[in-house]
Amino acid sequence: MNITETSLKGLNNQPKPYVKYNAPRPINKNLPPMWFCAIMCSVKGAGKTFSYVNLIQNYIDSGIIDPSDNRRMIPRVIYLSPTATSKQNSILNTLGDYLDDEDIYEDVDEAVVKKVFDDLVLEKNKIENIEKYVKTYKKILKVDIKKLNYEEIFLLSTYDFEDPKILFRDVKHTKPRVPFVIFDDLISNPIFSNKRTNFINWWTIRHRHISKTTVPCNMIFITQNLKSISSVLRKQCDLWVLFKNPNRKKLIEQVWDEVSGSGVSIEQFTKYFDYICEQKYSSLIISCHKDDHIPVRMGWNIKLSMD
Repeated sequence: MNITETSLKGLNNQPKPYVKYNAPRPINKNLPPMWFCAIMCSVKGAGKTFSYVNLIQNYIDSGIIDPSDNRRMIPRVIYLSPTATSKQNSILNTLGDYLDDEDIYEDVDEAVVKKVFDDLVLEKNKIENIEKYVKTYKKILKVDIKKLNYEEIFLLSTYDFEDPKILFRDVKHTKPRVPFVIFDDLISNPIFSNKRTNFINWWTIRHRHISKTTVPCNMIFITQNLKSISSVLRKQCDLWVLFKNPNRKKLIEQVWDEVSGSGVSIEQFTKYFDYICEQKYSSLIISCHKDDHIPVRMGWNIKLSMD
C-alpha cells in the first residue's frame, strides 16, 4: 500500500516571522549553552563542589555576552546550603566578587527560595526599566517630542526627563546579571517535597522563561541521592554530571532514562561511565540541551566520542 501526498489549497505549514529570544552566550562556544538546569550526583567527597565551581569559573574566564547588543554580562552566583560557610567549602572563595555575602543562605526553606526568586525578578525588572529609559532618553535627543508615543513620554516624565548619567550614576549594574543558583547538600530538605504546590518545581519549569514575573537563570542541584530530586525537576535537567560510584549498576539504571534524549545509547553510556571511572578525579557529563554541540564530556574540558 502506497502513501499519497496531496497539497491542500489555501493552506501552508510555514510559521509566521517572529523575533526569536536569544539567551546570553559564553564567548567560548565550548561551554554549555544557556539557560541550563544541571544535576550533579555522587557520593560524598567525589568532587561535586570542584566541578560546579570549575564550571562557573570557566564562564567567568570566558566572558558572557548579550547577543542582542554584544555587551558583556556579569555572572551572579547564589548559594543555598546548610554547610555554606564550612571550611570544606572554602573553594567558593575563588568565585570572588561574583558571590556576594548576601547571596549565601545556610538556613534554607521554601520562604528563602521564594525570596531568592523574587530578588532575581526585582533586579531584572529594575535594570530593564533603566535600559528602557536610557533608550528613550537618547531618542528624545534626536527627534521632536511630538514623535514620541504616550508610553515613552510617561516614562520620561516619571523621572522628570533627567539625564540618565546623573539619574543612575549610583546604580552598580546597568545590565541584568547572569544568575547561577546552586542548591547544595539539601538532600532531606522539605523544599524538594512532592506536593503539588512545590515552589522549586514551579521555578525549575520556568527557569528558561523571561517575563515581568519570571527570570531566566542557570540552576545547579547537588545531591548524593538521585531519588531526593523530584521527577518533575529531573525532566527539566539539561546537564547530568556523574562521578565514580560504588553502586555503578544502580546509578546507570537511574540516570539512563533521563539522558536517553541526548542521543547516547545505553551501551555507549555504560562504556563512557566505565571509562571515566578508570580516570583519577574525573566526571562524566551528558548534555541533553538542544543547542549543545558537545553531548558527552569528561570534566568540562574534554569531549568524548566513539568511533
